[in-house]
Amino acid sequence: MGDIHGIPGDVLELIFLLLAWPAHLIHAASTCKRWHNIIADPRFLSLFTSLNARPLIAGSYYNGRYLQVSSEHTRPAFVAVSPSPPVIDGRRFSLDFLWSDNVVDSRSWKIVDSRGSLLLWATERYDHYSPKWRMDMVVCEPLSRHYKVIPPMVTCSIFCRSRSGPFLLDGNLPGGINLSNFRVICVAYERHRYCGSMFTPHKLGGSWGRYTMDGQMKMRHFMGRTRGSLYWHAGGRAVTAMDRSTAELSCSELPENMEHYWDKAGMELKVTTGRDGEPRILAMAAGGVLRVLALPRSGGDQWELERTIQLSAVAAGLPGYLPSYFSGREESEEVWINVTDAAMVTVSVSTSTFRDFNLESWAFRLDLETLHAELVDIDDGVSDVAFPCELPWPPSATAGHAMDTAHGRPGRGCGLPWLLVVVHDLATFGQGVAAAIHGLGELTTFA
Repeated sequence: MGDIHGIPGDVLELIFLLLAWPAHLIHAASTCKRWHNIIADPRFLSLFTSLNARPLIAGSYYNGRYLQVSSEHTRPAFVAVSPSPPVIDGRRFSLDFLWSDNVVDSRSWKIVDSRGSLLLWATERYDHYSPKWRMDMVVCEPLSRHYKVIPPMVTCSIFCRSRSGPFLLDGNLPGGINLSNFRVICVAYERHRYCGSMFTPHKLGGSWGRYTMDGQMKMRHFMGRTRGSLYWHAGGRAVTAMDRSTAELSCSELPENMEHYWDKAGMELKVTTGRDGEPRILAMAAGGVLRVLALPRSGGDQWELERTIQLSAVAAGLPGYLPSYFSGREESEEVWINVTDAAMVTVSVSTSTFRDFNLESWAFRLDLETLHAELVDIDDGVSDVAFPCELPWPPSATAGHAMDTAHGRPGRGCGLPWLLVVVHDLATFGQGVAAAIHGLGELTTFA
């Protein structure tokens, strides 16, 4: 076992398939050419994806916010995922190249979307003396420290009031999303029909064009996004989804036995992602009743009630909670939810007293699966929206170095310590090889 180069390739494949966290593949791929070729092989990637559906997420970006105490704006921050042991060096995901090149101003620009390893920035400008409205956008890849400035979108200001977006989509070419292969779309309601404006990059920079949509598909209220789709409430029971890979539209239906809730005053619909990677619709109704809907696992296009959460029950023990919250009896009370991350929302409550016109706000963060609740600052309920950033695939030296520094290793050479890091979830290297050899007889796809 002293000669690591003598380990058969099939055994190495099985060891890599046993990894508990996908980012360790990037570690292994940056170790030596042999390991890189095994992991970057499409057949291996297909196998790994079928066994482990989690994307290669390095961490998430959060927009900065205005600090009233110091009258300062904080810059957007990157928070790495935190497995044990840590493998991500957050310094590799710095956005300082955007500030140094004066590409964006963090006080007026915001991260509005992310997909793959890309971030989409945008800022809006209004001319009070003209009906024109303008949006400037930049797409960047923090890990490679590259960016692309998108030509501004300029249109009538009425477009701004009836639009949703911009959103990142995959490009028209195969191979996944990157700075040379992406699209940006905005959806609007103009002249009694829904239409889109699509930006597509090309060798000369890129251009905006009209994107024709199915006239039968309505996209009235944007509900949210998942890794795979964008969702709109089309009115009544109808839900419209756009595939983020193909830009194709599809339709599904909300539960029939809850039809009296849809389009009702006080009803709010949002979309989030469960920790299983599947979409969820959150239906917030008067009285603090939050219903979680999911599509059937057996297939189908009709959403089903998965669980009902009474917000007064999960929030009752938090500091500042008042029994009047979520009662549904206060006309001056407003309750809304803000999706911040997978299976995570912030619930905000605002009440006003008509005698002194004071507005009081209170908020807490809620895990939709564990129902754990914690008090948060009301400003955090808006600014703490996570924009996940994935590691690029196939693995590259740059991606490997993004994690090398966390361990103080140069990322070169194929040695036994590296393999011990890669199979850290196995009790010993010997057990890992034994498990891999045992699996050879069962996994016939390696033959």
